[in-house]
Amino acid sequence: MIHWNNLSATERLDLWRHEREDLKEKQYNDRLESLSAFFSHVPYGSRSLDYYTPSSWLTPWEIFHHGEFCRNSISLLMFHTLNMVDPDINIKLCLVDDKEDIYLVLVVDDTFVLGLVPGQVEKITKIKKSVQFKQTFEKDQITTFA
Repeated sequence: MIHWNNLSATERLDLWRHEREDLKEKQYNDRLESLSAFFSHVPYGSRSLDYYTPSSWLTPWEIFHHGEFCRNSISLLMFHTLNMVDPDINIKLCLVDDKEDIYLVLVVDDTFVLGLVPGQVEKITKIKKSVQFKQTFEKDQITTFA
């Protein structure tokens, strides 16, 4: 297990780079499982980004450098990671309400959801009754890099 809180910014960025390299070698389903598992080990605290204003979101390098980990920033990191590994993949971030909290999740090919339950890849058909999809952020709405 990785102790994220004890790592320097450089070490966190190195781990992320290795994960991206590993993901390039994996098949579709294994890629999603691996990505979800990797980010399930990142501890998160209180909200560090405003999910309503994507123009204010930090880049992935800034998130890792500053250690700004929250449920939303981890979904954003998964988005950027998949986008870098496979720029043609159909992904978006969706704001969901699970009746206990409101947060961002990653939706892949309108079929799979990452970030709802850390470490798990859920089918969207399975969760539609338990969460309300409030807003969708498409790729072109998310500034990937400053």
